[in-house]
Amino acid sequence: DAGSLLVYDRQHNTLVFRHAIGPVAKSLEGTTVDLSRGLGIGGHVFTTGEARITDDVGSDPDHVGTIDALTGYDTRNMMTVPLRRREAPPIGIVQLVNKRSGQFDANDVATIEVIGSLVVMAVHNSVLAERTKLAVTARSIGEISHDSGNMLTHVLPYVQSLEGFIEDVRAGKPGAIEELESFYREVRDNVRDGVDQVTARTKEIARAIKGEVAPLDFELGRPFRNADRVVQSLIGTAEHRGITLN
Repeated sequence: DAGSLLVYDRQHNTLVFRHAIGPVAKSLEGTTVDLSRGLGIGGHVFTTGEARITDDVGSDPDHVGTIDALTGYDTRNMMTVPLRRREAPPIGIVQLVNKRSGQFDANDVATIEVIGSLVVMAVHNSVLAERTKLAVTARSIGEISHDSGNMLTHVLPYVQSLEGFIEDVRAGKPGAIEELESFYREVRDNVRDGVDQVTARTKEIARAIKGEVAPLDFELGRPFRNADRVVQSLIGTAEHRGITLN
């Protein structure tokens, strides 16, 4: 006549009515059974992992009439089956009540156990898919963050090299101002380029956090240009220490 699917909420130690059918289904969904206040028939089945047939609910000492009192429904007989897969702990229970013809039997239990195992398998697949998605996102963020760090490595030496040019200007070295201006333009362009690249990577991290992970995009590049940029950023510091870089 009616049935319900209850899922265990570990945080609150409750069984929650996630789905119900029957005369009072709407008033049941979202209702919780607090296991800390007494297991009841459903709590015992969930805890032991063993299905249970209750031919006469009124004579079962484990029956808690709270739900009937809440809904006004009269539960006479009931079958309670754990939602589990193989030997794994249950994730909830299925309850069917008031069989319309005869009593619940072993065939009924076997049928619901098969259906329940399919439900649990679907839930586990969903959880695994979500974990995989999170793992991909975390890995992507790590790779993007590492890439951002690499983009800034050539910027700092430029800034450090400026100090040497400024010292030459202060010391009145001939041509120092012209050298400083030339080097400054190079610093400005490279810092701007570095900032733009890091900004782009930051946006990628934001998209990755939302789960919008784009596939890797490979294209032809100019590795010598990057190598030359790093060398150029170090030339000023090197020259002030009597070192020539080629």
